[in-house]
Amino acid sequence: MSLEQIVGRRKKAGKETMSIEWMYLFIYKDKKKGGVLYKNLKRSHKNRRKRLNRNDNRGIIADR
Repeated sequence: MSLEQIVGRRKKAGKETMSIEWMYLFIYKDKKKGGVLYKNLKRSHKNRRKRLNRNDNRGIIADR
């Protein structure tokens, strides 16, 4: 079961939820510490780079 499915089921049941992004951050912090939670993910994800204080280059054609 994916993290997205878990959050959806908890919302449907009226239980408290947390963001999917927070769960991925928690899992990858655990991985850095030598944990094994990441092995239970349905598929592996690349570590995400934050885009704070960076120029947005999406959709820009180079050398136009």
